[in-house]
Amino acid sequence: MTLAEIRHSEVARVETQLCHTPGKIHLTVSDNGQGLQGPVPAPLSRRSLLLGAHVTAQKSGTGGLQIDLRLTPRSLPLFG
Repeated sequence: MTLAEIRHSEVARVETQLCHTPGKIHLTVSDNGQGLQGPVPAPLSRRSLLLGAHVTAQKSGTGGLQIDLRLTPRSLPLFG
């Protein structure tokens, strides 16, 4: 999604929710704009794959866009 697309989506409000349970992280971002036409934007899909996360996009309860990202964190060594 480009900055121009964001500007023209007529978003007035954005809500975020971040939940953590043992072994899971769930991030939801929703807005009240015009919604999304088509699949999850390619840059977001690529970044979620790099994290090992699953991302979905759908119409939000206010008619805009809702993006859900679900991640199972991996233990990564800080120093290799």
